[in-house]
Amino acid sequence: MAGGLGLFLYGMTILSSGLEKASGGLMEKVLAKMTGNVFSGILFGALVTAAVQSSCNYCYRGGTCKRRPFEA
Repeated sequence: MAGGLGLFLYGMTILSSGLEKASGGLMEKVLAKMTGNVFSGILFGALVTAAVQSSCNYCYRGGTCKRRPFEA
């Protein structure tokens, strides 16, 4: 169990450093601008959360919607 956790944390460190190198600081600048004040931070967080939730729902359903939301 501890070995698996250690491997996971090591992988997250490698992934993080790779993303930092790939973005060249652009990602940090964009995030700093988008979360500069409380209102824009909350709005940006809500939009990102909605995008992630909708893509997870799409993938979970196998790429197609078999029924409309809120239908029995």
